[in-house]
Amino acid sequence: MIEVIQRSGLLIPRKYQHEDFYIKVKEDLARRSKAYQTSNYEYQIFYIESEKFLLIPRYFPLHKYVPALTIKNYTHQGADHVIEHNIIPRSETQKLAMEYMKYHNNGILQLAPGVGKTIISIYAICERKRKSMILVHRDSLADQWRDRFLQFTNCEDQYISRLKSTTFKEDLMNPIIIGTVQTFLSLLKRKREEFLVALNNADVGVFIGDEVHTTVGAPTFSECSIHIPSYCTFGLSATPYRYDGNGDIIEYHLGPIFEDADTEGTMDAKVTVLLLDYEIDTPRRYKYIHWGGDFQRARYLNQMMKSKPYREAMRGLIGKLGNNRNLIAMIERVKIIEDHYNETMYESKSKFCGSAKADTLEKQITFSTPGKCRDGIDAPWKDCVIMSSPIRNIEQMVGRIVRGHPDKKTPIVIDMVDYGCPEIARTFYGRRKYYNNKEWPIQYLLMKDNKMQVIDDQVALDIIAGK
Repeated sequence: MIEVIQRSGLLIPRKYQHEDFYIKVKEDLARRSKAYQTSNYEYQIFYIESEKFLLIPRYFPLHKYVPALTIKNYTHQGADHVIEHNIIPRSETQKLAMEYMKYHNNGILQLAPGVGKTIISIYAICERKRKSMILVHRDSLADQWRDRFLQFTNCEDQYISRLKSTTFKEDLMNPIIIGTVQTFLSLLKRKREEFLVALNNADVGVFIGDEVHTTVGAPTFSECSIHIPSYCTFGLSATPYRYDGNGDIIEYHLGPIFEDADTEGTMDAKVTVLLLDYEIDTPRRYKYIHWGGDFQRARYLNQMMKSKPYREAMRGLIGKLGNNRNLIAMIERVKIIEDHYNETMYESKSKFCGSAKADTLEKQITFSTPGKCRDGIDAPWKDCVIMSSPIRNIEQMVGRIVRGHPDKKTPIVIDMVDYGCPEIARTFYGRRKYYNNKEWPIQYLLMKDNKMQVIDDQVALDIIAGK
């Protein structure tokens, strides 16, 4: 019989290091993954090995390798709190998710954008009456969580901590702790022993990871989660999968996926696909954007600054939609955002990138990077999104505009497709599948020779395919 301790993770004594199961566990948690936007591969490990123990994710299926296994649970139940909420479920989906978080101790909530994952979580935190830590990846999301606690509970602002490197000991004493992944990792790097002692003494019973797996990556999130000894662990996501193949790692940390496909509280959208040749993938630039024989997406995006067709098309879209739509223009390069912002004549405009706060989204026209606007942004009045380059996680991106809101117009998705670059053009197939699954109407427009014409689905697909 093998005996293992469960705290922030599973602690396997090093005395078993030569056993077959010990070796196989390490092999299972060592991954070779393709790096984002490059053709390179990275070697990553999702465990920590010390002199005495091998520390692995808390829900790793160890029984697969060790049939005779005893796990002693020393996770923290959490200090009590007396925070009350005023939340009433607005949909059956919310009700089911609230019950799940109230009566289960772990899991990843896969719910459509706009369903209200933050509100669901606050409900569960208040019902469980246990000290809680929420981990996010952006300052704007941390601010949003604080605002929602103040809006939907009787918790006073002084009892909601924002985890900081300089005051972490005091911060960890409050019943609600909101921290960013970046601060957590900084504390592990600079004040590791002191921070881990304080974290262990904090008696945090509920740990919630908000969208961190789609943004900072499995290795970074794993480094944080594996040090939090909470009894209850939950993840929030619209799309809990990873393109690097490490989705199972997230489940090893947070638990199984709870899924409800209901989209109550969201709206259907209309899609306009604008096909044009950005004139980036030209014979003169081909070698540059295909350096080493592989398509270099970052180099392609940099060249958008010099693309006259793209710039003119975006200028025209903003001019047409800026008067009567609350729009978000998704642009992957901050320099291009700066240029568009400066040349846009409308007064109600903003840049939502870098350290910008969520209140900048209140402007009628918002220029944002996809990474900044992707996760958990609460701006239900937005009703139009322009995507200037391929968006991999289309569900989360359109989720920014399909949330229900009083007197809101039918949301519009403008999907710009550069048919002149095959690697970029064919990314549309995945988005088209998503639009069709949603049964959203799609209109195709072709911009060529300074003329705009409506084309049908088959003609559009032929153009994208290079026929």
